[in-house]
Amino acid sequence: EDFSLEEVLRNDGFVYWIPNYVIKSPRECKSIVINPKDLKFRVLLIHKDKEDLRGTNVLKYIEWGEEKPREFHKRPTCASRKRWWDLGKRKAGTFLWEMIHFERLKAPWNKNKVFADHNLFEILEKNRNFGLILSAQLNCTLFGIIRELWGRVNLGQGSLKTEGIDIEKFPILDPMKIPAATVKKIERVFRNFAQRNATFSVFEEIGANSPKEVSLDKVKPDRRELDEIVMGEILGLTEEEQLEVYRAVVDLVRSRLEKARSVER
Repeated sequence: EDFSLEEVLRNDGFVYWIPNYVIKSPRECKSIVINPKDLKFRVLLIHKDKEDLRGTNVLKYIEWGEEKPREFHKRPTCASRKRWWDLGKRKAGTFLWEMIHFERLKAPWNKNKVFADHNLFEILEKNRNFGLILSAQLNCTLFGIIRELWGRVNLGQGSLKTEGIDIEKFPILDPMKIPAATVKKIERVFRNFAQRNATFSVFEEIGANSPKEVSLDKVKPDRRELDEIVMGEILGLTEEEQLEVYRAVVDLVRSRLEKARSVER
């Protein structure tokens, strides 16, 4: 149900073991869509007792983890579990939200359902039909303001941190109240936006290093198309008001980074 035949079917018709891809760092996601081919790590998900694993390499692997100097089973998080190696049955988030932010506006779309390490938060939509439109919102420029206002500027190099309790407070547009035609339109535009091979800094996306330099024609075309639907069609902001959004995002991100540079070590 979760994988295409292309991912699990060999040429001779044999269905092989499905690797559980895991993303450990936002840097592994070069574009909006997480590509499993860019990921170096896998996570082992085993929900069986040792008795049921006798004669398997999985049991050897678990026992290797218990040997000195590793002794993973004695570490607080692992020791608190009934089976220290069992991470529980998990459902991959439809989209992810990075814990640490610098200059990029990016909320990875977990199209291939990879698992996430603690540097990213997994977000699951209540209605499977609205995953794309929610992901589109998280990637639009307007959300840059929300991120800056709700985030915590308490890390080095001007980085911004958002925790789970911060994410829960993010205001989001209710997909149920958006016309069906607009939902289809924004999904189509977002799919195109997500095909990018790379993501860029706020300043490159908007085409300005200061609020004074902002103009609509400098914004990257695919981002502008996405923003125009969210800010213009759905929220009804005028072009001048949309310009103010771009100016505010550039100003907030630049101020955060400059403040960090101005502080002596």
